[in-house]
Amino acid sequence: MKKKSRLQDFKLLGNEPLFEKGYQKEFDAFNHNAYANALYEMIQQNKPPLSIGLFGSWGIGKSTVINILLNKIKETDRYIPVYFNAWKHSEDSFRREFLLKVATDVLKDKERDEAIKRIKTLYHRPIAK
Repeated sequence: MKKKSRLQDFKLLGNEPLFEKGYQKEFDAFNHNAYANALYEMIQQNKPPLSIGLFGSWGIGKSTVINILLNKIKETDRYIPVYFNAWKHSEDSFRREFLLKVATDVLKDKERDEAIKRIKTLYHRPIAK
């Protein structure tokens, strides 16, 4: 019989953002929904262009707040949310990857395909380290 490891007794919490598929109040111990609501109100009450920064330590819940906010935005026809992960593209041309993401999320069918072809021809230069 195999001996049970002491590590099996510990319950570890993952670092996956909560509420990617929808908000569930019973799992929101840190009231992330309140922050998402405040951000949503800021978006509604201000005219574009508008930039909002969400700052906090690693693991504090920034991605969770953003997921709740994106779900709120998707429920309306007033806005088109575009989520761009800059870390994922740190080795690529930031401008090109951002424009590709916007074209993919906002444009439709033939217009999108043509825009993507044009954007892919932009000069690509890796970021110097």
